[in-house]
Amino acid sequence: MGFTYAPIIHESQIYNPLFYSDLGSDGSLMYAYAQTLFLSRNDYRLSYISGITLGIATEGLALVPGPGGNISGVGALSCSILTVNGSSVVAPPSYVIGITEGSAAASKALVLDSMLDVSEINALSATSLSGTLQTASQPNITSLGTLTSINTSGSLSMGGISISSSEISVLVGVSPGTAQASKALVLNSSLNISGIGSLSLLRVLLVRYRPPLNRT
Repeated sequence: MGFTYAPIIHESQIYNPLFYSDLGSDGSLMYAYAQTLFLSRNDYRLSYISGITLGIATEGLALVPGPGGNISGVGALSCSILTVNGSSVVAPPSYVIGITEGSAAASKALVLDSMLDVSEINALSATSLSGTLQTASQPNITSLGTLTSINTSGSLSMGGISISSSEISVLVGVSPGTAQASKALVLNSSLNISGIGSLSLLRVLLVRYRPPLNRT
């Protein structure tokens, strides 16, 4: 047994057939389908809209934007596509998630700590570095640019030859052409040197001109 309906005598100004997926052959909203569009007064889903505070997210209640279209208090939001001010926002890359400031981690971005430091880097390659560099023992550095000074508490090795501070001190403060105690003898531009107190030879001394020697 079916139902019979009176013919439509008034068409609502707010009725839009495009809103409904199942209509009668004449485009009218059928009773059986209309029943599926409404909730009974005891339907549990009505609790979602009871006690709503505009603009504030509450557990178990529907979200209703407040003034300005704002909603606060949302703990987490999951979606496949997020658009902000007309621009699509994509999920952040994995290398910026779970970062510890000041500590390097594999496949993670480097973020300095409050002291502008970062540690735990295994190897660092660069075409140029500037500023002050502080390193531990680095036996693998094979070349450097122009250095203005070198400070070392040990010896200096050049070409496989090691020289200590006491050995290199004989070259510091030398006056060419003048002999000085505990300093290397360096001739001046005329190939002369003076100030030698005494000179001892194990071989014969050859000179172009020798004035008469006075014995004492």
